[in-house]
Amino acid sequence: MANANKRRTKQMSDNTLENNATAEVVAYNLLLRIMEVEGRPLTGGASAGAKVSRNVILDAYSDCLEAVRGKRPRKNALANRG
Repeated sequence: MANANKRRTKQMSDNTLENNATAEVVAYNLLLRIMEVEGRPLTGGASAGAKVSRNVILDAYSDCLEAVRGKRPRKNALANRG
């Protein structure tokens, strides 16, 4: 099982993704979706709600990029549900 995960991760990091989207593009789209779900959309101008700091945006994008590249440590998703 571990070997299959390594192969899958390597394939994702070595190749461009669906529709020629790079890992960076996918990470950016993931960032936009996460921020929207959290009620802090990055698009829409001043009417979009509370400002989000540059550090929050950069840290979140970095997390998204790690996730897309398969390098983000997995956590038990059920443990985070309350």
